[in-house]
Amino acid sequence: MIREYDARHIFLTIGIICLLISPILLIFLPTSLANIFYQTDTVWLVFIPDGNYYVYGFGCVLIAFAFIVIAIINKKMWSISISILSFLCGVFVLYLASHAYETIGNDGISMREAFSMKEYHYGWEDIAQAKRHIGYNDDNYYGFEIIFNDGNKMMIDDDNQYSRIRGVFTNKLEYYDIEVEFQKKRVVENEK
Repeated sequence: MIREYDARHIFLTIGIICLLISPILLIFLPTSLANIFYQTDTVWLVFIPDGNYYVYGFGCVLIAFAFIVIAIINKKMWSISISILSFLCGVFVLYLASHAYETIGNDGISMREAFSMKEYHYGWEDIAQAKRHIGYNDDNYYGFEIIFNDGNKMMIDDDNQYSRIRGVFTNKLEYYDIEVEFQKKRVVENEK
């Protein structure tokens, strides 16, 4: 009886620790994995699509849920089955999330979305249009919107990561005669 009581507390503690540590992991884990897998000598910048952080968070919650279910529900076969299934799904979601990335480098731009095994690689000559958003739109977005010849789009936030490659990036756009279209400030006229 004491052994069952101790095991339940251990699983509950592991589940709570997973929930408490997951926000901290979400800061470091996605970027670290992307840099390990996709950073090369020709790549200037590796970053994670914004929505991918939710996928990582969901995977962490599934893993924590697996431990909490075992702790709360007595050792019944269905609770152990749900816990194992939840743990495996959480690991699988984290695996799929680790495949999503976006890179900018000498050879062009590469990207893969979460839950997709299709990788897109675009050379600099494959860029159809580049738009520079400077916070004047309704969404106050600062950054670039890159539109490729096949219609795919990629948003590049103007943040600290991008500031390291700003000069090289704009030089590549100029070298390939890609004109950057600046989004104009909206002017709202008062109607009388």
